[in-house]
Amino acid sequence: SLILDDINTNSIIWTEYTNTKIIDSWDKIHSKKDSIKIRIRPKISTMKLEITPPEYSNIKPYIQSDNRITHFELLAGTKVAINITSNKELQKAWMKLNNSNSINLTTNNKSATGEFKFHSDTTLRVFLFDKSNDYNINPIQYHFHLQKDNAPNIIVTKPKSEFILDESYKIPFNINVYDDFGIKETGI
Repeated sequence: SLILDDINTNSIIWTEYTNTKIIDSWDKIHSKKDSIKIRIRPKISTMKLEITPPEYSNIKPYIQSDNRITHFELLAGTKVAINITSNKELQKAWMKLNNSNSINLTTNNKSATGEFKFHSDTTLRVFLFDKSNDYNINPIQYHFHLQKDNAPNIIVTKPKSEFILDESYKIPFNINVYDDFGIKETGI
């Protein structure tokens, strides 16, 4: 038996045996030729994720184009825009969130784009369907995890719980405010 590994182009195969005996009724024997046609499925060549965190976070939007990174920590309300290129011209493309919600992507030749708003832990897979009616198999799974956003913390050290208001009607106060993404403004 013979095992052919890693065939990645169309090929013609047959078997052949040449007779090594000098005197015999045949010189060569061979099988009928057969062909192996390779089915080239669509696959993602490049994938860019444009990640736009919520405005309150003061985190600037950024682009993630390293296809090896598949885990992300995002704040609730982050917009994730997807821009992919395929090795083949696409008929249709869609993304599946958590194995249930399908969102159609806009396709143009070998590219597809779309977006979604992130709110909770999500697994994303992108499916491609090309003009030859082939689809990608085993799409990469991207995991988006909810980044914790703590509530602002306010500590009032002055005035104490009880105080006497004098005739100046001024109330001295000392308030410390903290938030993990910064404080834009405060007021009383």
